[in-house]
Amino acid sequence: MIGKKISKTASVLTLVLVFLGVAAFPTMAKEWNQYLNGPQHRSYINITGLQNEPELKWQYEITGEPGNPVIADDGTVYVSSARNYYGEENAAAKNISDLHLYAFDKNGTLKFDKVLLTMTSNTDVFLSAAPFKLSIGNNGAIFAVSYDPNNRKGYIYSFDASGHINWEKTYDNISLSGEPVIGTNNTIYVTAGTNMIYAFNGNNGTEYWNTDIGGGYLYGCTLSNDETVLYAGNEWGTVKAIDAANGNIIWSNNHMHTDKTPVVAHDGSLLIANHYYNLLCMLNPATGLMLSPAELKQGAGLGGEPAVNQNNQAIALEWKDGKVSCYNIPNGQQNWTVSDIGTPYRSPIVDANSNIYFGAQSNIYALNAAGQLLWQKSIIPNNDGYRYMASNMIMNQSGSIYFAACDSYNGKNYFVCYGAGGVNPPVESVEAPVFSPAGGTYAAPQQVSISSATSGATIRYTTDGTEPSDNSIIYTVPIQVGHSLTIKAKASKIGMNDSITTSASFSINIPVDPDAIVLANHWISGAAFDFTKGKAFSFWEGNPEQYSDDLEIVGNPAAVMLRGNLIDMGSTTLEQLITPPASGYEGEIPAVSGHAYWAKVGDNYYKFVITNIDLTTDANGNVTSMTFKYQKYSAVPEVKAPELKLAEITTKGDLSLIFDQVMANPSGTHNQFAVEVDGSKVPVTTVENTNTPTKIKLVLQNKVIGARKVSIKYTRGEAAGEQIKSLDGRIVDSFIETWEEWTGPGSKSSYQPWTIKFSLDVDPSSVNDNNIYILDKTGIKLAASLSIPDNKTVTLTPKTPYTSGESYILYISKSVRSAVGVRAYLKENIHMKITAVPGSAAELGCII
Repeated sequence: MIGKKISKTASVLTLVLVFLGVAAFPTMAKEWNQYLNGPQHRSYINITGLQNEPELKWQYEITGEPGNPVIADDGTVYVSSARNYYGEENAAAKNISDLHLYAFDKNGTLKFDKVLLTMTSNTDVFLSAAPFKLSIGNNGAIFAVSYDPNNRKGYIYSFDASGHINWEKTYDNISLSGEPVIGTNNTIYVTAGTNMIYAFNGNNGTEYWNTDIGGGYLYGCTLSNDETVLYAGNEWGTVKAIDAANGNIIWSNNHMHTDKTPVVAHDGSLLIANHYYNLLCMLNPATGLMLSPAELKQGAGLGGEPAVNQNNQAIALEWKDGKVSCYNIPNGQQNWTVSDIGTPYRSPIVDANSNIYFGAQSNIYALNAAGQLLWQKSIIPNNDGYRYMASNMIMNQSGSIYFAACDSYNGKNYFVCYGAGGVNPPVESVEAPVFSPAGGTYAAPQQVSISSATSGATIRYTTDGTEPSDNSIIYTVPIQVGHSLTIKAKASKIGMNDSITTSASFSINIPVDPDAIVLANHWISGAAFDFTKGKAFSFWEGNPEQYSDDLEIVGNPAAVMLRGNLIDMGSTTLEQLITPPASGYEGEIPAVSGHAYWAKVGDNYYKFVITNIDLTTDANGNVTSMTFKYQKYSAVPEVKAPELKLAEITTKGDLSLIFDQVMANPSGTHNQFAVEVDGSKVPVTTVENTNTPTKIKLVLQNKVIGARKVSIKYTRGEAAGEQIKSLDGRIVDSFIETWEEWTGPGSKSSYQPWTIKFSLDVDPSSVNDNNIYILDKTGIKLAASLSIPDNKTVTLTPKTPYTSGESYILYISKSVRSAVGVRAYLKENIHMKITAVPGSAAELGCII
């Protein structure tokens, strides 16, 4: 029976590989505190390890079969062993298993050797017990897992640093057997051979949940980079993703036979050692699907779980072929392979310089990042006898290497330490930067702080998706995040290795006021605002429509300034500004969110209020933009000229223009129009009214059905007969309307939203209902809501259903721009026609 299973499906427009590690990773423990050094099991340590052949520093004989060691943050090394033996004749127990726990300081001094659990039985067949599987929590507690195969009991303990029991739990017929995984919140996750996974409170032993994932023997589990998802696999072919908070199944892949613990790479990719096919497979952590290429060829078998270096490369030991190989993640490209090194087994270690440390037969090896030999050391003392590695190898912050070794000649087991021989001591790495608050989705701007646990470290960061370098911005004060972006940071300090790069992605979803204008920083994009035409434009695009530079925003967070002919009226509303002052206007004044201003443009006055200033900075420290609302001041009611609402190609291949007012007869104005279609001029023969009072038609000499790009230029004539007018005599101003016709899906269901995907991250400040909207056949804008589910996607959802059988146009303005680097704009406005049909919602749209 498979319990706690959730089936989840989703409709998506295009395949997107979504990785779970884009936010800031939880802070790693200082020392090697659990299996493969962390809940992601990357076998990575953030120091530069030994660069020269090490020396045997100390060894200690231990009793019985050894387990994998761990290190507490105070440097104490713990290792368990299991002594399995028969009782004396006529003794109360025929079969006895003693589970020891040893503690050593870094110099090899024994702190204690305690038998913490004794198992007894009188079965005819004596099954040997395995040593404790150990981990150390962030509260310093030692967690130990074991299984009594003769009495079929599973045990989990919490010990203090002296080996005294904090709490214990016992399970009948549950073979708790996996290496315990500890999250940064001190939650413990343990697998059982009976297909079960358990989650416990590490502070008191309370069981949070348990889940049966089905299949065969479970070998271990692994946490995602953000510790929200748990991955586990078994030898019968099942790998599953489990919600770490409640144990619910997220997805399942039933073709991944594994006898190893899953490994999570730095980018979130999931590595599974498939022992059935002798392959190392890469999975998408969000879906469980194989990445392409899905499989890294591994010869005849993996010696242990692969390690992952800070360059997101997998280091795999192939024990039957005697090779060590390096692969890129997630494209699977093999960078190098080294052979003729004996039989490598267990899991390697990678350090901050991507050096690799591993055991093979009676030697330990170190390779550099290119696979070249740094050193080789025999683990046979005085070359007398034969020893092999009997546990995983671990490394402390000083570069010392610990493992258990078995002397096959005398049958004894030793716990050993190899350290620097006095030359080139290991170099520590700076602690990785941590973000506060963590990456995520927020409904308001955030102030993001970055810190490193290394005192005196310098942190450099980027906000454009690039890797931090020596030329990147140095972090000094909290970063203002007013729109969606990703921050990457790296810390450095003289005499130490640079930290790994960490990142945090922020999605800022601030409600968009449909009446507001977003004006980008003039220093970033050349942007300015024309009050008369009510348009923002960019000088960097050449200003072909001759807009007037009436308002600019410039500056950095410490000095955000407005440019124009302006006066600050303080914290007030537009309604409270009645009459503009006659004097006191300045060319440059501070920009203050919540303040209202008067602007003088020629003989006209405009009032505006700043509703928000996006203080997010670019690489040069400039703020991003401001949002404002404005009104024109008029002592007498303004006479509004007709405004063009929509231009489109008719079914017969002519052009129609829809205005916001009833139009007079336009005959005789055809010479005032210049039309280009797909780069060729098309003469206008006549201009005439239509059955729709607000619509006029341009009859073309050559019909343009199927046209891609259309441009209409209207020049207002001097004579009355050369002017387009409303029925009450208001004259249309000169205009240029250019757009691209896109082929749409043909029909949309009544409530169906548009999903619009862009090739670059879109600037959220340019996503508003002045730039993206739906028009009906009369040019009326439909009420709709805009949202930005991810950085490259915009959805537009109608608030009322389309009328079945009616035609509509999706309009996307060329004012929509990208969010990163030098701002890129759409080349032209975009029109896409659809016809409404009955139906339910779906997610199909256009890709831009």
